[in-house]
Amino acid sequence: MIPTALGAPHYTEGEVDLVWFRQAGATHVTLLDTLNPGIADSDRFVSALTTARGVWFGGGRQWILADVYLHTKAAEAIRAVLDRGGVVGGVSAGATFLGSYLVRGDERDDTVMMAPAHEEGLGLLQNVAVDQHVVGRHRESDLDIVLAAHPELIGIGIDEGTAAIVRDQQLEVMGRSVVLMHDGSPQPSGVTYLTLHAGDRYDLARLSKVGRAPASKSIRR
Repeated sequence: MIPTALGAPHYTEGEVDLVWFRQAGATHVTLLDTLNPGIADSDRFVSALTTARGVWFGGGRQWILADVYLHTKAAEAIRAVLDRGGVVGGVSAGATFLGSYLVRGDERDDTVMMAPAHEEGLGLLQNVAVDQHVVGRHRESDLDIVLAAHPELIGIGIDEGTAAIVRDQQLEVMGRSVVLMHDGSPQPSGVTYLTLHAGDRYDLARLSKVGRAPASKSIRR
């Protein structure tokens, strides 16, 4: 569990969801945190990641994650978790950090979609920009400005209480709300995004919806 996006020097277990992870069945949870990129680049700091089966980035401000972890041994070790079959995920700022393009990276104003000083994400999702709270905070079309400037990108907007799970370029939606795909394709309703609900699947390579997950895996709203 990496809570660094909160930017605080200390945390309680409740603040960083450690209790929730244990209640969900996690048997060995390690809190990994620093605000010093030099420490994130040390062998001692990344030692816990060498055997980790999953990494979770908490919410806060995504530019903090970029400042601390980009181009460090920690970033390399997190990618290695995926390479050996593990899972890497995040909520809010933690989800945005997983994309290759970092949206809302301005240090003072999180309504700024493109901040020149903070446009690089961790890149576990290549050619992707991830936004969050898209319905809850009325951000449905906010990714449009990013894709207009960077048409090579795909925009993934994730609402609250919802997950976009990516395996081998296949995205599947789980949860109570929606995921909005900004891929440049025209929509009959006139909006600039394709709305995916729980159980829907999307091919990130073909830029198209490919159907629904098997009924046993779908989550009813």
